[in-house]
Amino acid sequence: MTLWRALRPIGYRTSYNENARYYTLASIPVFDALGLWQYRKARFSRYGSLLETLVGLSSESEAGYDGRELSEILGVRAGPELSRLSRLGRIRREKLGGCFIYVSSDEKQRERQLGRREVEVRKAEERAPWPVPETMIAVLVEWV
Repeated sequence: MTLWRALRPIGYRTSYNENARYYTLASIPVFDALGLWQYRKARFSRYGSLLETLVGLSSESEAGYDGRELSEILGVRAGPELSRLSRLGRIRREKLGGCFIYVSSDEKQRERQLGRREVEVRKAEERAPWPVPETMIAVLVEWV
């Protein structure tokens, strides 16, 4: 407890991974554009905990994130926490295409995010090449 009393006035951060097992002085991290910093396997966020980080990233993003994207960005499994935050109303989960997108709970921000995501999905679909007809026929024949 003496250590925590000494750290409190100086300021410190706990990691959002590894069950908040790691600590750093608040002055040490140099956060990237997403507000994240990593030292070896300890990961820290300007938002604080994993839950607050998920809320912050989802709410402030340009086009929301799906669960896989958030897990890749954060380096931890985010699925259970995303479902919990969605149930609590801290973020919104919207089905778009074939997956769920996590966005802000603020209505105006959510509409902007979903509009941008729809544009991104449309552009990706336009860029995706169709398989050659022979391949499509072979797949259909095999399926039948």
